[in-house]
Amino acid sequence: MFRAAPPGHRHTGPRGPHEHWEAAQRSGEAAAHGILGRPLPEPGVSWFWSDRHGSRLEAVGTMADAERTVMRGTPDSGAFTVFGLRDGRLVAAAAIDRGRDIKAARRIVDRGVPVDAARLADESTDLRALLKR
Repeated sequence: MFRAAPPGHRHTGPRGPHEHWEAAQRSGEAAAHGILGRPLPEPGVSWFWSDRHGSRLEAVGTMADAERTVMRGTPDSGAFTVFGLRDGRLVAAAAIDRGRDIKAARRIVDRGVPVDAARLADESTDLRALLKR
């Protein structure tokens, strides 16, 4: 499914489709809405997960869209999140064993909420609180 880039978006390089079971689900929902004459649902940011070797990798958005990254936690701990920012907004996130971070990040990206990089990095910050700005 094609989605136009947000205003001011600069993408460089090739980009292929992001296929995941959720893409099939969203395509089915869009077809049903079209058949019923209802407005199409907003597609939201792309998301995927994969379980490998006892860990879960999850990601939202595309890090290629970020101009800066911020880390929450450390790779040495085995559970961490990397956030991708552009113009003060979250555009992507990738995490190992931090599903709550990804769930919140997905909502932050979809809503276009401005975020403070220091608060993203601070593990005492409840990421859901960033949605209440």
